[in-house]
Amino acid sequence: MFNKHIFKLLLQKAIGDNTITDFAKICNVNRTYLSKYINEKLDNAPSPEILRNIAKHAKEVTYKELMIAAGYLTPDDIIDDAVDNIKATLSSNPDLIDFWDKLTQRKDLHELFIETKEMNPAEIKQIIRIIKAMKKKEE
Repeated sequence: MFNKHIFKLLLQKAIGDNTITDFAKICNVNRTYLSKYINEKLDNAPSPEILRNIAKHAKEVTYKELMIAAGYLTPDDIIDDAVDNIKATLSSNPDLIDFWDKLTQRKDLHELFIETKEMNPAEIKQIIRIIKAMKKKEE
């Protein structure tokens, strides 16, 4: 479901220090159209194509964040993508895969899954090793 308020906040963050007019030109979107979203006057989300244009030129806002606010994706979709990315990265190490499978069952670690979505394979492996070391230290 389209969340007008969250979308407004993301759009404002995307615009950053630009004026609405300048940002609209950069994104090839009508200034009035963006203004209506900022003022929460529109009840339907922009198309994924428009969201992609906004994200392409946004400051600190991702396409996926915009897609969630627009109602095209859910946070669970993002988590699933992140989990798949991590599993692919760890596929060469069975011990890490087993450990990761256990971690994915924990609901309190979903934030970790979201945060790893933009990491490269080496960074993901390092995070898993750190978690594993911390676990061993606790035992």
